[in-house]
Amino acid sequence: MTTRRVLDATAGVLFVVPLASVWGEAALPLVPKLLAGVIAVATLARPMVGLSVVAGLLSLTPALQVLTRSPAGVAGLAEALILPLLGAGFLRLALAPDAGGGRLGRPASLLALVVAVGGAVLTAAEFAYLPLSGVAIRTWHYVTRDYFSGEEVFGDFHRAAGWIVGLGLAVLAERVLGRDRAALRSVTRMAVVGAAAAALLSINRVAEVAIRSPDPWVAVARAFDEYRFSPFYSDLNAAGSLQVLFLVPAMWIAAVLRERWAWLAVGAIAPALWFTGSRAALVAFFAGAALAWGLARRIPRRRWVAAGLVILGASAFVTWTSRPGRAAVSEALAIRWSLAELGLRVAATDPVLGVGADRLRSASAPLVGPDLVRRYPPAAGGDNAHNNFVQVLAEFGVIGFAALSWLLVASLRRGSRDQPEPAGQGDRAGILGGLVAFLLTGLAGHPLLDPNVRLCFFLWVGLAAASTAGQRWPAAGRWSRGSIAAALVLVAAVLPGRIAVARHAADLRGIVLGAGPAVQGPDGQPYRPVERRSSFFVSARSTVVELPLRHDAEDPAPCRVEVGVDGQPAWVFEVGAGAWHPGRLLLPPAAPGRTSRRIDLMVVTDDCRLLVGSLTAR
Repeated sequence: MTTRRVLDATAGVLFVVPLASVWGEAALPLVPKLLAGVIAVATLARPMVGLSVVAGLLSLTPALQVLTRSPAGVAGLAEALILPLLGAGFLRLALAPDAGGGRLGRPASLLALVVAVGGAVLTAAEFAYLPLSGVAIRTWHYVTRDYFSGEEVFGDFHRAAGWIVGLGLAVLAERVLGRDRAALRSVTRMAVVGAAAAALLSINRVAEVAIRSPDPWVAVARAFDEYRFSPFYSDLNAAGSLQVLFLVPAMWIAAVLRERWAWLAVGAIAPALWFTGSRAALVAFFAGAALAWGLARRIPRRRWVAAGLVILGASAFVTWTSRPGRAAVSEALAIRWSLAELGLRVAATDPVLGVGADRLRSASAPLVGPDLVRRYPPAAGGDNAHNNFVQVLAEFGVIGFAALSWLLVASLRRGSRDQPEPAGQGDRAGILGGLVAFLLTGLAGHPLLDPNVRLCFFLWVGLAAASTAGQRWPAAGRWSRGSIAAALVLVAAVLPGRIAVARHAADLRGIVLGAGPAVQGPDGQPYRPVERRSSFFVSARSTVVELPLRHDAEDPAPCRVEVGVDGQPAWVFEVGAGAWHPGRLLLPPAAPGRTSRRIDLMVVTDDCRLLVGSLTAR
């Protein structure tokens, strides 16, 4: 068995593991479960069919979530549809005798490794009160039992898994569609149709307003002039990035490939893009459309000058068009520049592997200065970089940024054996134009923070890689093999230390282990019955802790309790049954970097039922 087959089989098994949660959890309604089963069976029979179904449904996942009211959320529903595709698809590739390779596998694997390391470190810190073996067991139970309902507890793990699912989608799309132009054409059109159907819901919102208005045409005109909204996305700039990703290829299919149905898609997506009010997305559309036209038509230099002037004029019109709720251009750019600088400062705190997925906002809070708060008050508690490239650098470090850059370059460039396509033929120019337009919006926003937008983006990365004319790609060169090997060595060297530091600095204040729920005693004193071993976590700044103790028995014989701090023995108390023992503890100084302290209680006396009153730390 070749290395490629082993890797495909391993990837398939990893994506199959959470499928037990797809069909076993109550958080997912019946409709997504049935769709997941259909996708799995269709992918095993013919992977292109499964990809087509997912491509058409991915943009409609927010609408599906609204209809089903699933507590799993939009991201959970999207993953419920993609996981059976990835599990069945990679297992099918592992068994296929003629499954070719691709160019996205190596950079995607490297980025997935960095994301997984960040998720593992943050999850180990989140459960720092457990041994690492206990963290692993809990994580396994989460993946196999409640993957779609336990996100609140395993948030860091789930965010990392969402990135890995997207990377798997990109790799699978390239592998399945890379040698089948007919399949690529079908999947691309299914994605555009799904995006158009989702965009119609924006138009439906305006139609509802117009119907309820005494003057419908005035209401429609006012909507185009003043409204900024998206039916499903709170981040309007991310919604604009998603619309432009599909609008450029839809325009290409309609105007250049002369498929008339695509004009209907353009007519649905273009208004949805306008209603987002994203100036970056509107400008990026013109740039992406120009790139698509230039790739296919090979415009002479003198015409590029004219096209450039048209783009500049259209961009100026879009950029300086006044819409309610938008800051002036100069102010918006200044704020984004300051936030990007803040992101770079966060990146400097952990330059190798970053602070972890979706952790920039919290990591930047201590670095926010008063000048930025005066200019942009929402940044007082930390904020994102409003530049997706800086965001990736801060959250995944230099290695993750390099891996994503490698992935994008691999998806955008032609192979050395490619043959030029005839002008105006094929979907490649439109696909690349949409992808580049999306990336341009990332210079002024962070669309990849939205899980569903990110999945659509990675699907498009896979389509772009598959759209090159020649699909044979050279074997891995020394530099790529060497870079991955060096990254593996570096990660193996720093991972244990990162986990230890993260667990040491974890904030566990308020966590109680080995104790029952608090109840009100007959004397008015709330208390908890505790097990033979129990632990209470307090702030590392605390110097005095009062932990009232009492023996719950009629026997007047005292109960012996040993007390430790951070695993070290400290005191021994003789606790009676008649009154509360004050349990006053004077804590020694905490170790540098520690955020919380652990107070351990060990009941030594047999048949002692220890009660612990309300803890006070100061």
